[in-house]
Amino acid sequence: MTDSKDAQNFSRLLQPFQSPWIVSLVALVIRLAFLWIPPSRTHAFSLDYPPLGLEASNIAYSLVAHQGFASPFLWMSGPTGPTAWLTPVFPCLLSVIIRIFGPHTYASLLAILILNEFFSAATCLPLFHIARKVGGDRLSSLTAWLWAILPLAIYVPYWAVWFISLSALLFAVLMLATLAIRVSDQPARWFGYGLIWGAQLMTNPSFATTIPFVFLWLVWELRKQRRRWLQLPAYAAIALILTCTPWTIRNFVVFHTFVPLRSNFGLALSGGLHPIDSSVELTKYVQLGEIAYMKQKKMQAIQFIRAHPREFFYATKKRILYFWIISRKDGAFLAFTNLGFVMLIPLGLLFMVRKNFSHFVLFAMFPAIFPLLYYITLASPIYRHAIDPVLTVIVAVGLEGIFSFCLRFLPRSANSAVTESPAI
Repeated sequence: MTDSKDAQNFSRLLQPFQSPWIVSLVALVIRLAFLWIPPSRTHAFSLDYPPLGLEASNIAYSLVAHQGFASPFLWMSGPTGPTAWLTPVFPCLLSVIIRIFGPHTYASLLAILILNEFFSAATCLPLFHIARKVGGDRLSSLTAWLWAILPLAIYVPYWAVWFISLSALLFAVLMLATLAIRVSDQPARWFGYGLIWGAQLMTNPSFATTIPFVFLWLVWELRKQRRRWLQLPAYAAIALILTCTPWTIRNFVVFHTFVPLRSNFGLALSGGLHPIDSSVELTKYVQLGEIAYMKQKKMQAIQFIRAHPREFFYATKKRILYFWIISRKDGAFLAFTNLGFVMLIPLGLLFMVRKNFSHFVLFAMFPAIFPLLYYITLASPIYRHAIDPVLTVIVAVGLEGIFSFCLRFLPRSANSAVTESPAI
C-alpha cells in the first residue's frame, strides 16, 4: 500500500513536466542558454557572413534596399538581378528583421538566432500531439522531452541562419495535420491542409519529393474508410497549387523560363565549387546570369556522371553517410549522440510496424524518400534536420519499445508499479 502511495505521489510530482508547454519552455531556455554560454558564441559570425545562410541574408538585404528578390551574393558581387536561388518565405522573414533592427547589426543577427531557437522550441508542441496520436501519453512526453534535449536540435538553430528550423516546425505541424485530416470530411479543412503544404514548399522545396506519397497515403486511408478518397485530397492539391502558382509566375516573368521552385539544382548536382568559395565561379555566375549558369552546371554534371559513373557512385555513398552521420571534427559529443539517434531509427520503425502498419508507412516514407535528392546533390545532417521531428517520434517509439521489453524481466511487484505503455 505504501509503495502504491509513493508511486502516486511521484506521479503527481512529475505531472507538470508532462505538459507540452512546460517542455517547450524548458527547450527554449536550453537553446537561449546555448546562445550565450560562453558569451563569445554569438560573436562567432555575423549576419553578413554566417556559416550557412549567406544567400538568404543577401536576398534579404536586397529586399530592404528595394531591389527586389535578387542578388544572393550581394556583398561579394554587387547587384546581379532577380534570383530564384531560394523560395521566398525565409528571405522575406529575414528582411523584416533587418528592417526592424537595421542592416549589418549585431541586433539583427541576435534577433534571427533567437527566432530560430523559438521555432525549434515550439516544435515540441506539435511533436507532443503527434506522439499522443501514435502511442498515448507516455510516448508524447518522451518525444517532446527528447526533442527538447536533442543536441542537433539545439545546435542547428544557432549554426544555420537558414530556413531549416522553420521548416522543421512546419513539418511537425504538417505531420499532426496529416494524422488529423484523414478523419475529416470538411473541404475547408482539406483546403487549409493544402495551404500548409504550400507554405512548406515556399520555405523548403525539398519536401516536394514526399508530397505525392503523403497524398497517396491519405487516399489509401480514405478508401479503407469508404469515404471521398478522390475529392477530399483534391481540395488540398488545389490549395497547394494555388499557393505555389504566384511564385512560379513571377519566376517565368523575370527569367522567361519555367522555374517552379528553386533554380540551383544544376550547381547542387555538379557538386563543384560554390560561388561563395570561388571567385572564378562567382565571375561566371555574374557574367552568365543565374539561369544560364545553372544550365551550364547541370550539363557539366550530367556529362561527368555519364563519363565517370564509378566516381559518382562512390561520391553518392559518401553523401549518404554524411547525410546521417556527423563527423567528429564537428564535435565528439554531437557526433556520438547523433549516431545513437540514427541507430535507434530502424528499431523504432520495427516496433511501429508491429503495432500499427498504417503509421509505419506514413512515418517510414520520410527517412526513405526525403534524403534521395540529397544523396545525389549536397548532403549534410543540417539539411536532414528538416525531417528530424518525425525521426524523433520514431526514436521515441524505439526507446519506449526497449523499455517495455525490459519490463518483462523485472519482478512482478516492480513491474506492476510502472504504468503500462499505451498501444501504438
